[in-house]
Amino acid sequence: MSTTLPLAAIAVFLVLLFHHHHLHRVEATVEDICGALINRRTTLPKYSKSFCVTTLKEDPSSASTADPKSFARIAIKLSLTKGSIVDNKIADLIQNTKNDTEKLDRLWLCRKEYVNMVGTLYDVDDDIKENNIAEVKKILAPQVGAPIRCERKYPKHFTKENIAQNYIMSISYDIIDIFLS
Repeated sequence: MSTTLPLAAIAVFLVLLFHHHHLHRVEATVEDICGALINRRTTLPKYSKSFCVTTLKEDPSSASTADPKSFARIAIKLSLTKGSIVDNKIADLIQNTKNDTEKLDRLWLCRKEYVNMVGTLYDVDDDIKENNIAEVKKILAPQVGAPIRCERKYPKHFTKENIAQNYIMSISYDIIDIFLS
């Protein structure tokens, strides 16, 4: 009895091995993703590669992530976390503002931007999970500018947070637009 495999079985094995080895896989590091975003971003805001890398690395799972969909979800999660923090600060200011209707009106307009943005981010994460990328882009695009609209309505109180949130929202949208579309 022969212990050698039939020649056909060996050929099939080699074809499968070769095919598996050469499958096109999209794998990237945080630096790769951010570098690609910076190279392709032509509109404002122009965040830096270091801001992008530092931001995405805030989530420990970014170190073990290699696909753009996971990076998109990380960026959305970070946007949601940071946006919620600013929203809470605005809510606290509203609670502590008395007898200044103009200031209250501007705060409520700013808060509305953040409430809408945060709500949209929850929906976007679900849509990314379901690969509904066209819907993600449609509902996320108008929300990218929410922090800047807040800044215009209530200037100089959350400038640093608004600019950072706008950058994070832009990173989120760019990952989706460039890698998932």
